[in-house]
Amino acid sequence: NYIEEEYDLSNVMFILTANNINNIPNALLDRLEVINIGGYTEYEKLDIAKKYLIPKICINHGMKKIKIDDDFILSVIMLSTFISIILFILSSLFTVHAYTSLPALCTLDT
Repeated sequence: NYIEEEYDLSNVMFILTANNINNIPNALLDRLEVINIGGYTEYEKLDIAKKYLIPKICINHGMKKIKIDDDFILSVIMLSTFISIILFILSSLFTVHAYTSLPALCTLDT
């Protein structure tokens, strides 16, 4: 109705994506066929963080190596939904570590 032209949408298929369906109104959700596609498990995310994200952050902050307790990384992962958020939090942690000492959370390997 925005351009005041009639459209026949009876043969149209809409594809929607959502990270969280809790915010979709029930009236719309009732008309959708929901297909859940699983993501990475927490332990797969931990492996990605240890193999790729943490080494990248080390390079960006001029560090050779850093050890972060797996339980700490898992707690960050469980509180975060997106890899970019995990990357941001870990990067922030490295920035803080550069100016302070965080022996309980991480230690630098020399």
